[in-house]
Amino acid sequence: MVRAAAMDEGELYPCQLGIFCDRCGETFEGDFIVSVNMTRDERLGVIRKHMTTVHGWRCDEHGDICYRCLTRPQNVITGTVTGIVTGIVIQGHDFHGGLHL
Repeated sequence: MVRAAAMDEGELYPCQLGIFCDRCGETFEGDFIVSVNMTRDERLGVIRKHMTTVHGWRCDEHGDICYRCLTRPQNVITGTVTGIVTGIVIQGHDFHGGLHL
């Protein structure tokens, strides 16, 4: 803290910044050049710009989403389905009697 207070207004220095994917939690940390008079949001903007231009992330009002989550189909079930389906309709046909999954 003493060093930051002693720096000249607008002086640039290296700072470690981090970001995480709002869907899967993947994290990225790196050293970036920032200035003393940058706000927290401005510093976050530095790493967000880096992640979108270099690593293919989407960082916007909907969150910070990593490349892997952006390219994963949204309708993929990633867990295990267990139980019994008591009725199902496939292309207009009713199937009853318990389809075991």
